[in-house]
Amino acid sequence: RQVAEGGENFVPPSSRGCKFALNALLQGLGVEDLAMGIPQGTLRTAISLLLCSLVDEHGLLCFEQGPTLVRAVNVLIAKMLDAANKNYAFAALLHLLRSPPSKSLGQDAVPKFNDLVVKCLIKLTKGLDSTDVNIDISFILLCLHDYFMFLGVEEIRRRSAAEDKPLRMVKTILHQICKLVGYNVYQYTSSIPGRHAQPQPIIFRYIDINLKMLKEMNQLPTDDGAGGVGGVGGVGGVG
Repeated sequence: RQVAEGGENFVPPSSRGCKFALNALLQGLGVEDLAMGIPQGTLRTAISLLLCSLVDEHGLLCFEQGPTLVRAVNVLIAKMLDAANKNYAFAALLHLLRSPPSKSLGQDAVPKFNDLVVKCLIKLTKGLDSTDVNIDISFILLCLHDYFMFLGVEEIRRRSAAEDKPLRMVKTILHQICKLVGYNVYQYTSSIPGRHAQPQPIIFRYIDINLKMLKEMNQLPTDDGAGGVGGVGGVGGVG
């Protein structure tokens, strides 16, 4: 922070460097090979840092033209979710949802951070009714399984009773996949161990519940091969 001579009036730091950095990232995401080539860990770190900048009350808004920077970060996040590998984006966001950067944010800011992660996941999930050969449903299901396993049955019960928003979001993704591929969903669970174990991993119980519900509502695919591959098309922005 810079203070004008006399120490009374706060002079916001210039936003010029931030604008250049955000614009460079945005231009880079316009190159398909570059955007699709972002590793999963790098994508997770980038999304986390950008979301943290939106949550930090003493961050972007302290700069000159702070509101403009906030809008630019939102645009950059939306572009990142559109242009990068969707499977990596799902994995990155699900990881952040279960392990938010609480040390960087502070516990009071974690709920707001989680809300932003949920918004990003809504953006990705809304596109699961289109076709995209680059979407790996098996990989996404494995990420959902990892999330459930990370929480454990007792924590899932506690959060379900509290209507926990992150958990509801994860269940919504699973519901959308079941709606998209119907009973073919089991073809995509080969990488998830324990389907025939007792007790089963909880994801299989949720799959059974979703399929039963969708069947009763007559919302399962009519063709066994319908929606064999789910995709994410362009939807609205993060904010």
